[in-house]
Amino acid sequence: MSTFTLPGTVPSVSVDLPENLSKNQLLSFPAFKTWLASLKASVELQKNESHPFHTSPYKLRSIEVQACDFFGGGRVSLPYTSHLIFRLSQVPPII
Repeated sequence: MSTFTLPGTVPSVSVDLPENLSKNQLLSFPAFKTWLASLKASVELQKNESHPFHTSPYKLRSIEVQACDFFGGGRVSLPYTSHLIFRLSQVPPII
């Protein structure tokens, strides 16, 4: 398994990949890019004072891709329901 830090994340988010998937393959995979953008947008909403988790927001900490498949032409397929794990942790409120 290889590991890299997801570009542009604060705090840094580590990404664990299976041996048959490279960083470039994952980062260029359209479905992953869409999923990541949606997750970032959802987490960003916590900055709004009316958001239920505003006082104790969640942060993305790590992503683990357990497996991936390839279609003809080298196209990547990630079966999200069982092979992609992302860890969110709640940040304690500052009192």
